[in-house]
Amino acid sequence: MTSGWIYHMDHGWICADPETLDSSIWFWDENWLWTNKSVNPWVWIDFVRKWKWFVSDSGQWVTAD
Repeated sequence: MTSGWIYHMDHGWICADPETLDSSIWFWDENWLWTNKSVNPWVWIDFVRKWKWFVSDSGQWVTAD
């Protein structure tokens, strides 16, 4: 059984739902976020209800709109 805490190079420690790690992932990084292999690098940010991706060089989340 895993605790759900994983280390991400850009976001530091994030808490992921261990039940969804094989197919998709909901994780907490100041907000609930969701992604899977087919939509990566897009991430659904539940708080703002938008698809975004993270730009490592700038450290910013961006949208297509």
